[in-house]
Amino acid sequence: MEKRKEIVMNECSRRNFLYLAGAGALAGAAAQNLHAQAEIPPAVPAPSIYPYEARAAVSLVKGDDRRKNVIEALTAVDQEIAPVLKRKKYVAIKINNVRGTNQLCATHVDALRGILDYLGPRFKGPVVVIESSADDTLVGFDNYKYAQLIGEYKRFNLKLIDLNREAKYEMFNVVDGNVRPVPVRLAARMFDPDAFIISSAMLKTHNAVVATMSIKNMAMGTPLRGIPGAPFDDKMVMHATVGGGRGRGQGGRGPMQPGAGGPIPGGVPAPQQGMPPAGARGGGGQQAGRGPTRGASAHAMNFNLAMVAKKLSPNWGVALIDGFEGMEGNGPSSGTPVPMHVAIASRDFMAADRVGLETMGIPQHAVGYLQYAAQLGVGQFDLAKIDIRGEKPESVKRVFRLHDGVQNQLDWLHDITRG
Repeated sequence: MEKRKEIVMNECSRRNFLYLAGAGALAGAAAQNLHAQAEIPPAVPAPSIYPYEARAAVSLVKGDDRRKNVIEALTAVDQEIAPVLKRKKYVAIKINNVRGTNQLCATHVDALRGILDYLGPRFKGPVVVIESSADDTLVGFDNYKYAQLIGEYKRFNLKLIDLNREAKYEMFNVVDGNVRPVPVRLAARMFDPDAFIISSAMLKTHNAVVATMSIKNMAMGTPLRGIPGAPFDDKMVMHATVGGGRGRGQGGRGPMQPGAGGPIPGGVPAPQQGMPPAGARGGGGQQAGRGPTRGASAHAMNFNLAMVAKKLSPNWGVALIDGFEGMEGNGPSSGTPVPMHVAIASRDFMAADRVGLETMGIPQHAVGYLQYAAQLGVGQFDLAKIDIRGEKPESVKRVFRLHDGVQNQLDWLHDITRG
């Protein structure tokens, strides 16, 4: 059994987490009537821990054809994509399939066609479509007809890969609802230096962190969950429910076993084995699918997402946000459609999400993990330093109705000692 590769929180200790939580409080008071998007107070910028000065380019396209929108959005930032793409051996498209039975909450096959059409004259290597769903990933692959693409784009030797079954991972430490370190398994393919990773995300509200787009698609799509016979769920650990979220309610009782996935192009190591039994700290007992509890865990989940984003960011390729039909209300899987007819693309995932928030009418200081990630220097979050190509956000803006439980999600804006 190979020695497990331990990854520590390189840049933020428990003390830094508490500092971030306090700084988050400076980002703005918890807004009354945010659910109705009324009279949101102006944000007070939180101090940068790792300042990010580089300008970012973001394309914003509006049109009546989803596939064409995606092609045009990517083409508009081609000069930023091309130098990186040519150095990579393969492309990995990280789709957004939180559930396998509701097309509104999942990457549309025509968005993938748009990505592949863009790649056609620009990339000669293989392409994989990857996901680690909160459900059975293969159910979504089947229901959303992704296998059609294999025959349509034979030149790419296209493969559909369930990261949960591929079962190759690195260890990383996040925190639980008591702000104590807990380990999670992060899909190894997401760190493969030979991969050009495209986050094929969507514009959606969320049941725990207000909104989800390209960064959330990556940061929550990387932790693995068990397939039948290997019952654990590191995605729920990321939610930081008090007590760790790793007890009987999560079914996390042992190490992940190797799955059916084949070797990763580029030589990513085989699965790391021997993870200590889950549930060693506290009983958890939270039901799967619940958002964070109030207080410390609201801070912790946002912090966890920001830390995983920081870890992933050096290997990001391009963010592609398909907003042809957004989701408002009780997202990310039970909301209602918002016809937007837009697509957003950028090499800077933070900048893409910042423009996405503008189109949804959501104040940037309301989304904790993006505020924390901005403080950690993950990307450009200052709209004044983002060069937008195409439509202006205000010209396509639709104010999204937020989740029914959004007030609880805003607990991260309060000092942690007041929770």
